[in-house]
Amino acid sequence: MPNPYSYGPMVTDPKMFFGREEELRTLYTRLRTMQSISIVGLRRIGKSSLLYRLVQTVRDELGQNYLPLYIDLQDARYRTVVGFVTAVAGALNERMGGLLDVGGVTDMAGFTRLVERLRDNGVCPVLCLDEFEELVQHPEEFGDDFLEGLRALGSHGKLALVTASRIPLADLIQKQGLTSPFFNIFSQIELGLLEPKAARALRRVPFEREGVILTPEEEALVEELAGRHPFYLQIACHHLYEVQPEPANRRADLVRERFNQDAKPHFQQLWEHLDNEAKAALKMVVGEAVYTNQSEPVLQRLACLGLVERVDGKWRVFSNAFAAQVRRYPTPRRSKVRPSIRRSRTILRRPWLSERSGGLPPISSGHRIILFAGVAIIAVLVATAVSLVLPGQRLRPMLIIASLILVFALIGGGYLTGRDFLRWLAQLLGLGGG
Repeated sequence: MPNPYSYGPMVTDPKMFFGREEELRTLYTRLRTMQSISIVGLRRIGKSSLLYRLVQTVRDELGQNYLPLYIDLQDARYRTVVGFVTAVAGALNERMGGLLDVGGVTDMAGFTRLVERLRDNGVCPVLCLDEFEELVQHPEEFGDDFLEGLRALGSHGKLALVTASRIPLADLIQKQGLTSPFFNIFSQIELGLLEPKAARALRRVPFEREGVILTPEEEALVEELAGRHPFYLQIACHHLYEVQPEPANRRADLVRERFNQDAKPHFQQLWEHLDNEAKAALKMVVGEAVYTNQSEPVLQRLACLGLVERVDGKWRVFSNAFAAQVRRYPTPRRSKVRPSIRRSRTILRRPWLSERSGGLPPISSGHRIILFAGVAIIAVLVATAVSLVLPGQRLRPMLIIASLILVFALIGGGYLTGRDFLRWLAQLLGLGGG
């Protein structure tokens, strides 16, 4: 029998779609009043599969007057406004059995008239726009005027839009330098890990359909590799299905080897797309940094994205396989999570103040050289002055020089911020401690 698990394309077989009941209920509820929704989640978390499942089920849930359409914006037909409106109009006409007059739909004005005719006849068009980044990455073509045209249709309930993107629409719009308030007609759904019941069903049910009952050890292996992440579950189960003819004592090693080979580039891509705060927080979760209160908001965000989960009051990465890769990745140079000191509970290192915190910017290596030269000059001048004024106190100049060299060493190593140094220098010179 063919392997039921597939980890390349989105899930189109209803028998292989598990979970997301809560998200689907939310989508149905909002589409009932023709509200627009934005689905946000990392790559491979199941956004496309959810959109496609919505298209498959919305008419059964809400009525045959709904006209859903799945649109993959990576398709070359949707690279221009003309291409977008003509392709969408043609697809809507096909779904309507060729009853629509779409000859004049070559711009947003013609598309608006088509949508208004549909609504006048009681039809509720729903456009499910996958990979929405692809559209706004061409602001010279899909500018504010185009977005305002879609927004007007959505805000008046003539057209419902369901978008899928990796980051929120507001951030997408701002990133491309657009000014349209397009995003403010959308409510947002964040897509994370599958619920435990759905993850268990995805592990078991396709095997059971083929008469295979997984052993507890095999289920534990899949959970170890993939956790509750739908994409990595598909990879692990695919390989476990393939090795069923092999001797039982060889299956686990074969699955681990093949899973790691397939998953490693996706893990790498996932890591590279995270900011330094998220990377530092993951390093903390896998035991290479110490928890701080500053980490909590970042971890909450990562939990929404499906990268970590809280189990028995402790944070953990969604899969042991990804956790092992995180340990191998280099620690980000700037982070808000401080590394631990082995055999010591004292945290010595203090990170450079980041731009986001409103403090001083990180000091580059070039600026550190300049700072070193400045500190060295100050050390010589101060020591010389003290020697001239207080010739009998030879110990004091040496202490000052040693202290300043220590200060530079702390700054150069990243254990002290520039602001801390200025505060310390002010105290040393008797100028106050502010």
